[in-house]
Amino acid sequence: MPVTTYVATDPAGGRHERARRTPCTHAVLEEGPDGWEAVAFFASAEAAERRMGKADNRKVVEVAAVEPAGARPTVGALVARLVTESAASYAEVVEEVRRQFPEARTTARSVASTAARLRRSGVDVPMRSALSAG
Repeated sequence: MPVTTYVATDPAGGRHERARRTPCTHAVLEEGPDGWEAVAFFASAEAAERRMGKADNRKVVEVAAVEPAGARPTVGALVARLVTESAASYAEVVEEVRRQFPEARTTARSVASTAARLRRSGVDVPMRSALSAG
């Protein structure tokens, strides 16, 4: 998977960046004597809430993905975005990938593998019906 930079903004307006190969949606920030600091970035709000615990000086915030200037789209990034952000079937994901990347050799099986890898890393990926395209 490609590396994506995620940004969390603290209550004082400071930006905290983290580059990750796995998608993330939330971060835990901690307020200390020198201001806010990013503790960790997570693939779900639930995981961030568990890590936050009962500390009064911690806060869970949503993060935003930042595309680097001049970044080129990749098949892997497109598949990850489609399986996490849409209800498209694996066959529909393959169709969209091949529409955007005609030379791609993407199959429903490879899309399912990407979805499974994302789920194992803690990303909320909706379950799809059985493989129907290849």
